[in-house]
Amino acid sequence: MKKVGIVLMFAALILTMCIMVAHGEEENYALVGVVIETDFETDTIYIQDLQGNIWAYEGCEDWFVGDIVGMIMNPAGTEIIYDDEIITLTYNGWWPIW
Repeated sequence: MKKVGIVLMFAALILTMCIMVAHGEEENYALVGVVIETDFETDTIYIQDLQGNIWAYEGCEDWFVGDIVGMIMNPAGTEIIYDDEIITLTYNGWWPIW
């Protein structure tokens, strides 16, 4: 079951990257993660990517813990990832382990 989830996450990443290249947005990049927390008081979701980094995104209306998320990221013109911003999110399924 775990292998299927990992394969789905990598497939979503590759698909997202292909879409980015087709739109000419090479400076942006794609990440895949899983929603690990929803905070309805602050209207924020927290997403953990495959490298273990936690990302926050404002707007938790239809997101649930365990949702697999494809993210288009803006690198903010720097080499480090900690100042990068999420441009868009795409729902890519649900991971039942969470």
